[in-house]
Amino acid sequence: MYDAVNRQDKESVLYWLEKVETIEDYDLFNDYEGLVSISRYWLSQNNTYRAGDLINSAEELLASREENQGPRLARLHALKAEKQCQNGETSLGIETLDQAESLWQEVEGQQSGIQTLRNYAQSCS
Repeated sequence: MYDAVNRQDKESVLYWLEKVETIEDYDLFNDYEGLVSISRYWLSQNNTYRAGDLINSAEELLASREENQGPRLARLHALKAEKQCQNGETSLGIETLDQAESLWQEVEGQQSGIQTLRNYAQSCS
């Protein structure tokens, strides 16, 4: 599924989305990367409602794990920022992006990855 999303192969993505009728079904897969990939897909289709549900599910999944989640949480904040910007909530999106950057720097201790996070929320500019 990740490959289909990354290739923007709409037919394959739609096949996967049809198999997953509800977010609850998808949560059963316990698949953070899949949730993020499908969130990115829905954002690229300007469907912030579906993307928002998946982002929330991914956050819940991260909260249930005990491993270091800083970089993943930073990515989720960046996705949230993009969603907020698409909804016209520019100042909130920029604030959320700043939180993502802080998380990334705190965990990574470096600037690496900040540009990637900024690219996620490019619709805020």
